[in-house]
Amino acid sequence: MNAWVWRGLVVILSLGLVGTSQPLKAAPLDVCQAMASADWATATNWSCGHAPTSIDAAMLPAGVTLAVNTDSEVGDLTLATGGTRISFNNGALLNIHGTLATTATATSSLITGNGRVRMVGGARQLFAPSWSAGTPGLRLEVALDSGAVGISAQGVKGGEILISSGAFSTTNDVRR
Repeated sequence: MNAWVWRGLVVILSLGLVGTSQPLKAAPLDVCQAMASADWATATNWSCGHAPTSIDAAMLPAGVTLAVNTDSEVGDLTLATGGTRISFNNGALLNIHGTLATTATATSSLITGNGRVRMVGGARQLFAPSWSAGTPGLRLEVALDSGAVGISAQGVKGGEILISSGAFSTTNDVRR
């Protein structure tokens, strides 16, 4: 009788593992909203009490511009539109481990400066459906894990677009 119980457990566990072949995306640890124009790394500038990490979602509301002066991380990033929202200095990188989104389709002057938005991590949608191609100041690097593909149905316009690892696939245009 015990042999049947063990066989049943093995079958149940095997079926459970087969059913979970898709990676699970965990909810963000924190949802951080920038509260004032300041340095990205300033903890008191964020509603969550710390600068966002690679597993946090961040929101930059209208009227707030953050300076990225040192390499930083974020999970998902949503930018309110209308005017500059991120200003890069010192060649800093902003590593995005999730999706880049805007609250509307007009993205003019959202990202400026001499740094770079760097999409890192595994295969996923890189740009949310609300993203628009109108960000000429964007310096974008796709640096996904080996073999990972970042996808987008949105157009991407940037001053510089670099694919250093992984791949980028879109059904829309990529332009400078």
